[in-house]
Amino acid sequence: MIAAMLMIGLIGFIVWAHHMYTSGIDTSTKAYFTAATMVIAIPTGIKVFNWLATMYGGSIWLYTPMYFAVGFVILFTIGGITGIVLANAGIDTSIHDTYYVVAHFHYVLSMGAVFAIYGGFYYWWGKMTGLNYSESLGQTHFWMTFVGVNLTFFPMHFLGSGGMPRRIPDYPDMYQFYNTLATYGSFISFFSLLFFFYVIYRSFIDQVKCPRNPWIFIDSRDLIDRMIGLVYYVEKYGVYGKNKPKEITADFIEKWLSVKYVTNRYIISAESIKTTTLEWTLTSPPALHTFLVPPKIFTTGKHYKEYRWNARMHTRRKFLPLYLGKLELTKDRFCTTIYITYNPLITNHKIFGSKELN
Repeated sequence: MIAAMLMIGLIGFIVWAHHMYTSGIDTSTKAYFTAATMVIAIPTGIKVFNWLATMYGGSIWLYTPMYFAVGFVILFTIGGITGIVLANAGIDTSIHDTYYVVAHFHYVLSMGAVFAIYGGFYYWWGKMTGLNYSESLGQTHFWMTFVGVNLTFFPMHFLGSGGMPRRIPDYPDMYQFYNTLATYGSFISFFSLLFFFYVIYRSFIDQVKCPRNPWIFIDSRDLIDRMIGLVYYVEKYGVYGKNKPKEITADFIEKWLSVKYVTNRYIISAESIKTTTLEWTLTSPPALHTFLVPPKIFTTGKHYKEYRWNARMHTRRKFLPLYLGKLELTKDRFCTTIYITYNPLITNHKIFGSKELN
């Protein structure tokens, strides 16, 4: 993925004349820029297959952010395919400055980028504001936007292939049907934008609090087992350990349900947890100055040892994770250490608070 992004950035410097096939450049120059433009499709295809492989290797839960992510891949791919068509100088001579070009760059830039932004917005909305959005409204917004933009821009491929130029105030009657479809689609797209603001409005009005990690999917049996473990722990140890007041707060229950992922018969299985990065262990929204200094994150796990990642030699054992038996703390400084374990059997986030050294 990184190599593909670098290649697209580099090759992008040498394909600029594919916008100028009708400007009078010679045939040899056209041939070069046609070849260079088609070559850029290779790293772009790598990115698309990388996204598909990521979904194939993961667990897909079709909530609003995932809908927009899949929609982005679909629209971006359609735009890329039409880009390969336009890369050919002979074809581009016929459809240059037509609505085919308008459809192409809107599928790549406008629709692809907007769907990615929408997906990120819905994914992070709860963490940013501390409020959940309505899932039914979010999915309604997706389908309104998806239908609207496709109904607007997909007919433009047929208009461009039929020879309708862009930037004209009027058009012959032969183009009426597809222009009517595009008009209806633009109205749907406009109302989908208004509906998006309504989703935000409802989020603030409903005031449904977002937990630390809203991306945990469990069935009722797992949840009951988890609550049994909570009751057992509090009865035996209290909330803050032995001989301490047994006061159960909402934040304590939230931590127990969504943060401590030690695998046993009381705990949610690792397969149910879809996000394991640091931010989902913090409150929503995270408090100011959560960490006094940037945290040190040590990743451990058996499969990492095989690659000697964050591992050191030991006299008795071959490899040990770097954090075992040693904390790298700087004198007269605050330090926060985060242990993140990616063991297939144990998915556990242990957050050790800041500590001031003498």
